[in-house]
Amino acid sequence: MKEFKILVVDDYPEHIKIITNILISDNSNYQILAASNGKNALEIAKTALPHLIIMDWDMPVMNGMEATIQLKATEITKDIPIIIASGFHTDSLAIMEALEKGAIDFVRKPIDKIELIARVHSMLSLVESHQEVIRQKEINFEQEIKFKSNELSANALTIAKQNEFLLFLINSLKKLKEISGSQSKKLIYDLIESTNRQLKENAWENFEQQFDKVYHGFYIALGIKFPTLTANERKLCLLLRMNLSSKEIANLTFQEPSSVDVARYRLRQKLDLDKDENLVAFIMNLG
Repeated sequence: MKEFKILVVDDYPEHIKIITNILISDNSNYQILAASNGKNALEIAKTALPHLIIMDWDMPVMNGMEATIQLKATEITKDIPIIIASGFHTDSLAIMEALEKGAIDFVRKPIDKIELIARVHSMLSLVESHQEVIRQKEINFEQEIKFKSNELSANALTIAKQNEFLLFLINSLKKLKEISGSQSKKLIYDLIESTNRQLKENAWENFEQQFDKVYHGFYIALGIKFPTLTANERKLCLLLRMNLSSKEIANLTFQEPSSVDVARYRLRQKLDLDKDENLVAFIMNLG
């Protein structure tokens, strides 16, 4: 059976004991936390993150309504369901006020065992349902990221293949230029330069946009941790983050593989890595 943490907040220790005994008799796996006022409840809730809070209304230092408002205004505690317990504020207007302030349910004092257990079961069922929705969203998100990452890698390899062919074409045009007339040489030269420049710019810009969709914030994290990296070094980090080989990076960036190896060596020095540290693994852990 799943364990749940339940925070019981009341300024009377005997009331906490009564509620605790009722809950433990129902489920011995409940982990009961206790606080004597709303201020203490806030501190415990922020650190322990209970699954449910049973909150007394009238307490010194900070009452249950004030604590509920603050819990609902705090990001890490806003989704914790709160059951307000009161023996004085029991009319419909008081219950409405409690619900408007953020409580999700209400029990009257003296506590009725059957009623309390039923309300706790109801709230914890909601908690489980909410957690399952979150888990499913996380699974779907991870699957989507994996799909996009595979798609990005495939696009990178496609661009690398295209660039490899382009380099072959450019080298062939260079050879043709050597045996061509002066007018043809100028035309071939301009063709080589314009094609080379435009393909580099367009391919990289598109690739970088796709990368940011998959690894959002990677460049930001890299810049914060290593602000002295050059644009080319950041680009190399991006490509290494995808676990591309030196040859694949060379084709993407129109370099020789040996030049990429030199750039990788200089990057290791810039990142201050020990000789035994894996460069790719280090970059992957950045984000």
